[in-house]
Amino acid sequence: MEMYYIVTDIPRWLLCERVVKIDNGYWLYKFDESNAYTDSGYAEDLEDLKFLISARYDWRRLELFLVRSFEEVARLFITPLPRIIYLARADVFCIKSGDILFSVKWDYDADGHFFVKKMEWRLGSSPPRSLKDALERLSDYAKKRGVWIVLRETIKEATAYEVYP
Repeated sequence: MEMYYIVTDIPRWLLCERVVKIDNGYWLYKFDESNAYTDSGYAEDLEDLKFLISARYDWRRLELFLVRSFEEVARLFITPLPRIIYLARADVFCIKSGDILFSVKWDYDADGHFFVKKMEWRLGSSPPRSLKDALERLSDYAKKRGVWIVLRETIKEATAYEVYP
């Protein structure tokens, strides 16, 4: 059984669903909180699949792509460092996440200058000296191990973790 990732509105949205192409249509599977795929519907063709997804998520304009591998999906995200996927608050990226590797909290002073309040480094070596140093070291870690790292931003903080498709 070959599963495809459902990608919409490239490069920003990846649904938490997968599709299996069968002879007479597409079976849709949703990834749930229990780390399992559950049956989530059936579509006879790509147009039906688009309709099903747009009805479910209320998206007015929908472009839909079926992508065979997690590597292809990861390359759709524009990243400054290889193998680090940057996600802003509104971005959706469906993967199983691993342990947190790095976290940072920041703020701005009265003049509006950025400063780091707290950095937590969990890769065992000495802590990074700067945010740039942390990102370079995370990128090196990801390249050496052949993995991907997601850097998810929330309000005045970001967390980096290894991801598993």
